[in-house]
Amino acid sequence: MDPTNNYTRYQHSATLIDSSIYIIGGWNTHVFLPNNPDFGADMLEIRTYQTVDGTWGTIRAEGRADGQTITPRSQHSATLSQSCHHS
Repeated sequence: MDPTNNYTRYQHSATLIDSSIYIIGGWNTHVFLPNNPDFGADMLEIRTYQTVDGTWGTIRAEGRADGQTITPRSQHSATLSQSCHHS
């Protein structure tokens, strides 16, 4: 669980690149507020976890060029392509 937020995320994708894990999508659940319903994670909010020092962070991705929203999703997959991996 990310100690900087009051929720955990499940049914998300997680991709390891070098020493960073990128967590996209899924559902958020409030650990400390059990009566609140779970809600779909913002697809533009990419949670990061640094495996070297154990720190969490957030990257805010840009939206679609046509202005449409990206709907929340869960139980999806993410694939790292060698041709798209830039260090």
